[in-house]
Amino acid sequence: MEFERAIERLIARKSEELWARSAVTVERSVVDRFCEAIGWRGRDADDIPVAVIAHLFRDSADVHRDERPRETIDDALVNPMNGGTEFEFHRRPRIGEMISAQSILKDVYSRQGKSGPLGFVVTETNFFDAAGSPIAAQRVTMIYRGVA
Repeated sequence: MEFERAIERLIARKSEELWARSAVTVERSVVDRFCEAIGWRGRDADDIPVAVIAHLFRDSADVHRDERPRETIDDALVNPMNGGTEFEFHRRPRIGEMISAQSILKDVYSRQGKSGPLGFVVTETNFFDAAGSPIAAQRVTMIYRGVA
């Protein structure tokens, strides 16, 4: 019953802004650590992997370990697992550039799984340059398998 209430609470919040972050700077040291961790080799100084964009906003993350922030979208939902991540890239970031981000709750739904109900929470984060032009969009689906 608590699971259904948590899903209903989230459905009521669809299209709500979850967070907006002020601009962060694309720093060479962060890009270099990210490239080393993913094995990105043979690049020139301006060849920056677009996947580094999302990492710039994850201050608590370490690219050498698969750790995610411990936050949850609803305190009642527990046992999350990643249901998939999609990126849409418009252009590569540039060293020294300021990038901002905004995340919204895109969709929420439930399905019955073999071991019980599953809650699907889809968030979308859009990344912009200083002029407000889009650089990238990230869509993440998290699946919750239970309640606290």
